[in-house]
Amino acid sequence: MANLELSNLFEDYAAYHRHPANKMTHYIGVPLIIFTVVGLLSRISLGPMSLAAPVALAVVAYDLRLSVKLTLPFAAFIGVCFLVAPAVPITFLWTGFVGGWILQFVGHFVYEKKSPAFFKNLEQLLVGPLWLLEEAASRGARPEKGRKSLP
Repeated sequence: MANLELSNLFEDYAAYHRHPANKMTHYIGVPLIIFTVVGLLSRISLGPMSLAAPVALAVVAYDLRLSVKLTLPFAAFIGVCFLVAPAVPITFLWTGFVGGWILQFVGHFVYEKKSPAFFKNLEQLLVGPLWLLEEAASRGARPEKGRKSLP
């Protein structure tokens, strides 16, 4: 990873995400929260567009500064959210939003026994999705224990 700032942010974020069950709650909860936020913000009109558009653009611009490689799949996911989430009934969006946050807090307080990283640094809310993508990519690149890697 070439970006020193991103390396430092990931190191800090990782310190709050060591327990496998906490990581699993994040693999489910973070995308759910992002999906529902896009859906909820799409309901707020700013004339010709919704509030979801400028918020998503700001998040993607921030993340691009940290890592193009990780931001591209994240931006693609946000694009899918823009296509699907506005059609989801608002009751389901609110339920998913609350459920996603419940998963986050269960992961932190039940398994990790540590508060979320964003309690210390709000910037970690923007770093979390990139960290999850990096974790998923690095897990896929590592052979499982007991399995030989392919040449």
